[in-house]
Amino acid sequence: MCKNLVNKYTRVLCLLSVMMLMLACLDDDGDKKLSKGVLKVYPDSIELSDHEQEFSIHIECDDYWGLKWDADWLYPKKDHDHGDCVLNVKCTRNMTEKDRKAVMSIKTNADLEMIVTILQKGRPLDRAQLVSHRAILGNLAKNEQSYLEMTFDKPVTLKGFSPWGPTGTTPEYSEDRCTIRYPFPRARYGLAQLIQAKVATDDGGQTDCELEYRFYDKRYQVEGQIWGARVMPDEKSVWLALRWPVKLIELSLVDGTILHEVDMPFAPAKISLNPYNNLLYVLPDNFIADFFDNRLCVVDPKSGQITKTITFQPSSKTHPYYPAMYPYELEFTSDGFGVVMLCAKGADEFEWRYVDASKDDKIIITDYQRSQYWCEHIYQGCNQQSLYMNHFPSRYSSIYKITRQRRSPTTIGINGRFKSTYEYAGGNLACMLYHRYRNSVFIAAFPGSQCVVNLDDMTYSEVTDAESRGAVAAWDYRDPSRNLVFFVGGYADSQLDQHQFLLLDMDNAECIYHSYCIWNNDSLCSVVYLENTDQLLIIDRYQGIYFLSVQR
Repeated sequence: MCKNLVNKYTRVLCLLSVMMLMLACLDDDGDKKLSKGVLKVYPDSIELSDHEQEFSIHIECDDYWGLKWDADWLYPKKDHDHGDCVLNVKCTRNMTEKDRKAVMSIKTNADLEMIVTILQKGRPLDRAQLVSHRAILGNLAKNEQSYLEMTFDKPVTLKGFSPWGPTGTTPEYSEDRCTIRYPFPRARYGLAQLIQAKVATDDGGQTDCELEYRFYDKRYQVEGQIWGARVMPDEKSVWLALRWPVKLIELSLVDGTILHEVDMPFAPAKISLNPYNNLLYVLPDNFIADFFDNRLCVVDPKSGQITKTITFQPSSKTHPYYPAMYPYELEFTSDGFGVVMLCAKGADEFEWRYVDASKDDKIIITDYQRSQYWCEHIYQGCNQQSLYMNHFPSRYSSIYKITRQRRSPTTIGINGRFKSTYEYAGGNLACMLYHRYRNSVFIAAFPGSQCVVNLDDMTYSEVTDAESRGAVAAWDYRDPSRNLVFFVGGYADSQLDQHQFLLLDMDNAECIYHSYCIWNNDSLCSVVYLENTDQLLIIDRYQGIYFLSVQR
């Protein structure tokens, strides 16, 4: 009997232990707290308006957890996936008139799961939805107006447009009244303008829009000032010479990321790409800077490393009173023959030497006295077969041609006083641009005249009369048979403080596209035409890199 009594009490104690354990596994709120751990999520249901917005979900957990959701209009962002977390979620605008629902699941490794339901309202039936907007830059050469354009999914009427009106300006509507074009009074390439617009539908609903209109395709900014640039042949990246900080970087033209970053021993400026060995030759800013450096660095663009430093010492041809020589320009032919331009601090004379990349960049002193060929700049000719130098500082500069086979400079009979049907033009050399595929050169002389010279038969085009001072140019290669040149920068219009953006048709000596731009003669670094995308790349010293769709 005692044995049965003991067994009875044992069973009762076991039952009580189990009941106490079950009660211990439940907290006051009934949350799951078994041996599996803790998971709390709040709120578990969310209601949103039709606008784009962000909301937060608070997660309390003592385990690793995962996240799943069933809607492509939600963009959760989590800092970690273990323990407590505030989950920030971005919701896109509901462009439809129907409500939409999403389910988000938070589940731990121990299979605890909580569900959050998100409901977003559809937009009101009487409200218009903005479908697209764009900036349209007109052509002043054809008296075409610039516009800001908005397209909605319903017929609308413009009620407000700041910062200008619409007082005094009449908007233009498409036939179905879904698209509005608003004349833009101060359109310039490179400009970005924030606009607030208010439109009303025929049902009386109103829509407010805040839009940024950009008169460019895209823009990349970098830290520091850009003093030199070289676009790589595949047009996928550009090497930039920076000051403050003193660096050389390779920037992707696809997404704007920095691919390589090189610390430089001097402030870099000119970047030359040697077609013989595909290496970069980086020169300091000795021509216009207050400090001088007698070195250049060779950089491997694949590794992003400095492979060599070349130092220039005085030679028998160096000015006796200014013996230190500093490199500022260098170009190579496809067979590795180069010419480096040297300047002397305190003197207005220059020296130049040969560089042979096929012999480990051997520096060769020329046979000429410094005053015999007093040259200022070096250029790469058609198909990288020859080099050209221009004489300094005569009013009508002579042009010299040099190749590996004929190192003695050959005078090219270009007369800087360009003969036009209407007048003589020309002046001091401002810009010279050799064609990549044809043996032609675009020459701009200031204050304002330009022409194209065919170097095969020495024939001249007619002369245009744009402002040349401070302008830079780029050949348009979309149709290599035509002489089309982009001409950007120059001195500003004295009244409007605007700088020129021109497309010159040198076959007919006329400007076929004219607009204004925000880049001026003090800030322009270079202009490059991108053949792969049919875009113009504007590199500004202070504002970064701009991509422009080409207008012809």
